Amino acid sequence: MEKNKLSKIKDFIRNNINLSKIKDFIRNNINPYNFDTFLRKLPNDSTILDVGCGNNSPRRVKKILPHSYYIGIDIQNYNQQSAELADEYHIVDKSKFNKKISSFKNIDVVISYHNLEHVDNRAVTFKAMRDCLKKKGIIYLVTPSEKSIYFPSRKGTLNYFDDSTHKENPVSFNWILEELKNDKFQIIKSIKAYKPIFYYMIGLLKEFTTPKVTDFYAWCFYGFESIVITKKIND
Repeated sequence: MEKNKLSKIKDFIRNNINLSKIKDFIRNNINPYNFDTFLRKLPNDSTILDVGCGNNSPRRVKKILPHSYYIGIDIQNYNQQSAELADEYHIVDKSKFNKKISSFKNIDVVISYHNLEHVDNRAVTFKAMRDCLKKKGIIYLVTPSEKSIYFPSRKGTLNYFDDSTHKENPVSFNWILEELKNDKFQIIKSIKAYKPIFYYMIGLLKEFTTPKVTDFYAWCFYGFESIVITKKIND
């Protein structure tokens, strides 16, 4: 009898409660502006240009948006085992990097996830990303926060200078916003130091229990990432 009741309860939940929507709601609210959450809000048929597409970014994007047209561009294969999933995959000499970005047209979404701090000429690269977008196209831009130069130095990069491939100082947050304003872009969201509260609290706990560990929770506790989401409103 008890088993029969349990079975009925399970059937009721299965037929009346959309667990996937509940999971999406939780994900979207506890970490609302991270990369995966951003992707889940895009149309599945988006044309995406991923500028600096290492760390298996093709797999990450295609897992969430399998019907997107994904273009990856980089100057080397950095921690990359999923290039074959890209619809286009371009490895170019760094001297031709900006020109290649500019060659793409009518892009729906440009992803620049921890890329701008690695390039030789930030202004030219950022301009190329803006120019290749179609009207109402979106840029998702993530860089280390300016305050990261004051964070503890740890393996895995918590202080900006822990990564020897980072150029100069962190990208100026105000400079990013000013460039977008001058180019008549609409700012959808701008976060100088991303600290989603749930992951911030986990990071706080880990600072006392397992100090000197650099992971996503440490980044959220310190506010390592700056995030800007912006839409092109000019022609």
